[in-house]
Amino acid sequence: MNLTFVHNFKKVTAIYKDFAAVSSFDSSKDIQKLIFEFSQQYPNAQLIWIHESLKNHVNYNWVELNAESQVMHFFNPSETEFLTEKVGYVEPSPFIKINKRVSFASWQASAFIGTISAQGFVSFGSQFINDNFSFGFFLTIMAKMGHRNGLRTYSNHNLLLEVKVVKPHLGTTNELFQWTAQYYGFSKCLQLFLLFILFEKRFPIASLMSVISVKRIVFDPNAKTEQEISNVDFSEVTLDVLIPTIGRKKYLYDVLCDLRTQTKIPNRIIIVEQNPLENSQSELDYVKNEIWPFEIIHHFIHQTGACNARNMALKEVKSDWVFFADDDIKLAPAFIEESLKSILKTTEKAFTLACFRPNEIPVFHHLMHWDTFGSGCSMVKREALEGLKFDMRFENGFGEDADFGMQLRNKGYDVLYLPQPQILHLKAPVGGFRVQPTLPWQEEAIQPKPSPTVMLFKMLYHTNEQILGYKLNLFLKYYNQQTIKNPFKYYKTMQKQWEVSEKWAKKLKLQSK
Repeated sequence: MNLTFVHNFKKVTAIYKDFAAVSSFDSSKDIQKLIFEFSQQYPNAQLIWIHESLKNHVNYNWVELNAESQVMHFFNPSETEFLTEKVGYVEPSPFIKINKRVSFASWQASAFIGTISAQGFVSFGSQFINDNFSFGFFLTIMAKMGHRNGLRTYSNHNLLLEVKVVKPHLGTTNELFQWTAQYYGFSKCLQLFLLFILFEKRFPIASLMSVISVKRIVFDPNAKTEQEISNVDFSEVTLDVLIPTIGRKKYLYDVLCDLRTQTKIPNRIIIVEQNPLENSQSELDYVKNEIWPFEIIHHFIHQTGACNARNMALKEVKSDWVFFADDDIKLAPAFIEESLKSILKTTEKAFTLACFRPNEIPVFHHLMHWDTFGSGCSMVKREALEGLKFDMRFENGFGEDADFGMQLRNKGYDVLYLPQPQILHLKAPVGGFRVQPTLPWQEEAIQPKPSPTVMLFKMLYHTNEQILGYKLNLFLKYYNQQTIKNPFKYYKTMQKQWEVSEKWAKKLKLQSK
């Protein structure tokens, strides 16, 4: 059953139970409080909210086909989200710059249209229901906290039968500071205040003072997410394992031994072995000398670099799923079986698995959105990988894994964190045949900060406000870690390093992927 709430941003103007109008409801109540009452009365309902200007454009068929218990869909047909682009000053995640052409993970919920199960609304929204929030702010804070507590939240244009650009519905500066205080704390509000002064030429002291007593909301790291049951038999699923390696013969052998003792044996192992010495030969004699229960495709090359190696391996993929693995990990015997059982309970196609060093303590214990992508601890459906490759502009630098995750997201595939089973990452010593790469900016008299590949990533996927917020954090972070204590001299030095980084990032941006 669908419950549709038509509203004007301030109050509910009509309610429909499926397609029958509900004649009796208290229209004086806040939108979220009225939805909450109906959610308690109809706990099995699918909730839909829609602005009255769009009420004839709801795609009910799509909602019915895509409704899930702990998933929230929404769409903002305007060009600006509720908290505006200024939220980027304090929010560094990849969920700010929404690609509205695809399903895109984001907590920037919209009051224009959205849908969630009644149980999901009660579970994730009840703690904010008595606060005096506008409906747009309520949805945003519920989605943001739910985003970290196991609620999957997506912008999706398919909610509307026809998408037309409309006038934005924007929150206030006070609401931006309120959101920052609740999620990040007052210290982050001070940074936001400083950034407003520096880049907006505004002095929002009233907004800052209004959140002095606001308490930061603590998310629940032990939250549990109930996954939908799927009839897919994991025994029918095929799996390829991709492993780039260099100078770690013994560690790789242990990985292969772990893979051959799995309760669900992978179909193919694709190994790309690298050795920069021109006349060298493969040291992986056990690949041919031993009998393995899977096919091994072994490439031996002299070009080093994880991006090139993984791209070579991706060309060999044939199975349904791909496990991106490192060459120095330990896997429990039921690792693949347990991973596939959990993965196939969802409809998602990309997962980064829990991967920890010895004695490292896990922080998150539930299925949730993940900010990046683990290029040595992820499983991805082959169809999601079509047309993708690791961007060679990041080779020998930083950020190729995060970039690959953004490529997936911009194709409409979310990256989820799977807390169980876990991978033990041994962090083996660097292989003995590695040659330190020569980077083109190494000859600069003033060395870039941050690394040009980090800057490139931010130029590609972050908003201008996010870059400026990162710049301030970077400058503050390194002030106590260097010898220049004169703040004005320090700023000039860091600004020069920043400009060198921008220069090389722009050059990288022009290069072929």
